[in-house]
Amino acid sequence: MAAIAANAEEGVDRCQIYNFIRDFTPMPVGSIEAVVSCAAKTAVDLGAALGCIVVFSELGFRANLASKYRPAVPIVVVTSLDHVARHTNTAYGQYAFKIPEPADPETETYWTARALLFALEHNLCHPGAKVVIIGGVAGATNTVNSIPSYRILDAPGIYKRKVAQHAVPGSEFAQFAVQKDHKTVSLRATAISLEEVFSPEAPRRKTKIVCTM
Repeated sequence: MAAIAANAEEGVDRCQIYNFIRDFTPMPVGSIEAVVSCAAKTAVDLGAALGCIVVFSELGFRANLASKYRPAVPIVVVTSLDHVARHTNTAYGQYAFKIPEPADPETETYWTARALLFALEHNLCHPGAKVVIIGGVAGATNTVNSIPSYRILDAPGIYKRKVAQHAVPGSEFAQFAVQKDHKTVSLRATAISLEEVFSPEAPRRKTKIVCTM
């Protein structure tokens, strides 16, 4: 079921979703939402080049705003509160990175580096990818009312192209054994013939769902 859901998400138009949410959001938005929403827009613009979003959100407010715009990448929430960390299990795309005490301007750089390592260790981001960092402002506490900062960093390491090992040499899927770096092909249609359902020459990552009513 997880594989089917992941495959279905390949057909989602992230740009359309972002524009839809923005169009139905009352304007003007607050300064915090204006900055945080840029992370989802960056995910649309950079595409596969963006690995994840790291949000310093002690009370969860910024993280929830980031989830509102449905970015296509994981959201790593840096917080020291247990209840905020637990809340990430119910929010869209959020993964908690709990720290022992609230971050401040002096420790933000340190915890940013640790959050990037956390994302790499949990396969939330591939090495060398671009990462959006939503942090605090020098001289301001990391609360709901503090204006966040916005920057883009590179994750540690060098990205290596993955090679699929499941394809049997000589099979019809052998031509797709080396996974290229371009966008995965996804087809969306409202009608499909029976011949197409059982065709052995289907494009990769195509989910065949037959519904009889």
